[in-house]
Amino acid sequence: MTPCELFNDNDRGEWAALYASGALSDAEKLSFEKHIKTGCGACASELAAFQAIFGDLAVAASAAPPANLRERLSARMQADSAASHADVPGILLQNVGLLISRSDEMPWQAVPVPGLSSKTLYVDASRKYATSLVRMEPGAIYPAHRHNDVEEVFLIEGDLLVEGVHMRRGDYCRSTPGSIHGAAKTTGGVLLLVFSSQNDELLA
Repeated sequence: MTPCELFNDNDRGEWAALYASGALSDAEKLSFEKHIKTGCGACASELAAFQAIFGDLAVAASAAPPANLRERLSARMQADSAASHADVPGILLQNVGLLISRSDEMPWQAVPVPGLSSKTLYVDASRKYATSLVRMEPGAIYPAHRHNDVEEVFLIEGDLLVEGVHMRRGDYCRSTPGSIHGAAKTTGGVLLLVFSSQNDELLA
C-alpha cells in the first residue's frame, strides 16, 4: 500500500469517517477527493473500509460522527495551513486564514539552472504544486522540460522567448499536463509569476 504523505493514521481515519458519513463540507469533500485522486493508497483503503461500514447513503446520513471529531479536523486543517506558510515571511492572520507577504523582503533563492533564482510564495504539499516568483538574468536559458501538471506563467517585466513567440510585460502562458516545452530564453532579463508542479522534468 502506498504510504500517505499528508495524514498520519489517526487523521486519515478521521477524514475517511467524516467523508463516508457525509459530514464534510463541500470544500472539505472536494479537498479529500483530490487527495485520493493523487494515488494515495492508504487513504483510499481507509475510505473504502468506512464506506463498507456506513453502507448505503441512508445509513450514512443517519450516522453521527464521533464527538468533537469536526473540531479536531478543523484544528488540523488550521495547523496544516499555518505550516504551509511557515517558511514564508509576512503577516499571518490565522483566525481568518490570511497571509500577507512583501516580496521585496523575501530573499532570492538559488535555482539549479544558471542565471535563475526564485522566491517561493506558496506550496500545496498534497498536490506538490508551487507558486513562485522567478527571475532570469539577461541571456539566461531555462532548459526544455515536461509539465507534470498545469503550468501558468505571467510575465511581470522583461522579455522571454517561448517556442518562437516573444512574450512581453503582461503576457500570460498556460501549459497542459504532459506537454513539453523547448528551452525558453530571455535577452534583457525577466521577472515571472509561476504556478507549476514540483515534479516537472527537465529534459536537458
